[in-house]
Amino acid sequence: MLLSLQGRYNTIVPCTCVPEEIQSRTDGVGQGRGEMMVDMLDQLRAIGALKQGHFLFSSGRHGDVYLEKFDLLRDPGATSDVCRGFVERFRDQAIDVVVGPTTGGILLAFETARQLRVAAAYAERASDEAAGREFRRGTSFAPEFAAGS
Repeated sequence: MLLSLQGRYNTIVPCTCVPEEIQSRTDGVGQGRGEMMVDMLDQLRAIGALKQGHFLFSSGRHGDVYLEKFDLLRDPGATSDVCRGFVERFRDQAIDVVVGPTTGGILLAFETARQLRVAAAYAERASDEAAGREFRRGTSFAPEFAAGS
């Protein structure tokens, strides 16, 4: 998740594209972006992180493509490249903080924040699991804490 304080913009960056959809989703979004996406997918396949088959997700939904984040995170170069894709996608947004979940996402959030030169934070599983995730341990989002300030 990328969080912008001034613009009140936040988004979760999901991996929901299947390889056949990449070209149609990237047409007209900027020269080179579609090629970058295809290169990234090839890299994810090469390291064994992009799985194809039938998957039942924890949400109960089904899919035929799955990104195993822990296979990605074992390869620092590939992790940096994936985060560079996030950076390119959101570079024009006024991002102050990049937030990720503690399980797996904390490394992606950190590397993306490092490349954007902004602060990084993480959200821990809430004590009431129905509540999702929460910020703890004195996490502050005051702009003066942004790494780029």
